[in-house]
Amino acid sequence: MVKCNVCGMENEPNVRYCQGCGTRMKLRGDFFRTLHFDSLAGAGAKGSSLAPLFTSDLLGEEPGDPPGPGARVKPLADRSWFCPDCGFHNGPDSLFCRGCGRDA
Repeated sequence: MVKCNVCGMENEPNVRYCQGCGTRMKLRGDFFRTLHFDSLAGAGAKGSSLAPLFTSDLLGEEPGDPPGPGARVKPLADRSWFCPDCGFHNGPDSLFCRGCGRDA
């Protein structure tokens, strides 16, 4: 479980947005996605590869888990819910996210 830095809610590891407040989650993988390897010696040289740096473990994902889609929706007390994929705040009767279209 990943704890939200804003509201403190425990979220599944593969949500992109907090299920309690809709804040973009800071995942371990976000750090690695911001790195630039342009200046590394040998980057792009024939026979070299940086691919081993980006394993599912480094990106904070479990093997076989999707990076975001597929996370379960946790409704709030009033039955409204924040989309774990796009962060849109949906009403209690929404069967689909009005922001991205995923199902509840």
